[in-house]
Amino acid sequence: GATKTTEVFTFIPSQINKNLNINLKQPNRYKYRESSISYIKASAYSAAFLIQKAFCSKLDIDPDELEVLDMKRYNLSNGEVSIYQVTIADKLPNGSGFVRKLKEEILENNFLEKLFLKPYKNPFLKHLLSDNHMEECKTSCSKCLSVFTNMPYHGLLDWRLGLSYLRMHLDEKYNAGLDGSFSHFELQTLQKDFVKLRQILKHYIESVYSTYLKLINYDNHGICGVIVKSNHPNIKNDKIIFIVHPLWNRRQDGWDNTILCEAFEEVIIEGNYNFPVNPIFFADSFNLARRPGKVYQDFIDDLLNPAT
Repeated sequence: GATKTTEVFTFIPSQINKNLNINLKQPNRYKYRESSISYIKASAYSAAFLIQKAFCSKLDIDPDELEVLDMKRYNLSNGEVSIYQVTIADKLPNGSGFVRKLKEEILENNFLEKLFLKPYKNPFLKHLLSDNHMEECKTSCSKCLSVFTNMPYHGLLDWRLGLSYLRMHLDEKYNAGLDGSFSHFELQTLQKDFVKLRQILKHYIESVYSTYLKLINYDNHGICGVIVKSNHPNIKNDKIIFIVHPLWNRRQDGWDNTILCEAFEEVIIEGNYNFPVNPIFFADSFNLARRPGKVYQDFIDDLLNPAT
């Protein structure tokens, strides 16, 4: 393909909260035996397009003046963690000066911090957080991130996920609600969304297995889930389904002292269930909102073929 010389700006998080997982070498598993980096890719690209839109709305310029480039892997110093390096470039050959201005705004004028501290002063964030948009747009739409020029990424884009990804770059204590606080604006509808997604997954399960499985809602410690109790002799194990934020670290050493740990211990200790060695099935909101049938099939595979 053709090449051009222009100016680029890249950034990576300086530290990563252990409660959140964006490690490309050890991503979250979407079922016990398999993992996926799709949620990390979605977070990074959503964050990049958010910066593009927010910055260009501040300067009142066409967002296409800046290009979001393909994500490159960046290995941190210890070599055990690999993350995406977000890269934004001037569209014009030899640069138009906008990327240089973006760098100045981020490094000298706290542009990213101000997006979270004073979001309603940025035209794009003001629209993004309007009541109508927050209610109508659950992932991405033509009025926010999904436009003609980034059509190949439409299946990944999620403005809430992008905001979480940006915020974790700025605040090493941010854990996307795992501390039980959902007050950040990108998390305010999360629990309500979890309940709706749980109902969708339950509908899939009940449509086939209503005779064999009893589904018991779990709502405690800020966690939304379903306890699946078997009534069939050939389905020997019960199972817990927890609806989770995509960025939550699902590896057990990553959710100590969190609401996820509290919920797990409560179900295991106080419940009278026949759980397998790995009792939890994590249904993350990113996949459940886009591919509920796939999540359902993964759950059934996990239930019928438990890890030993």
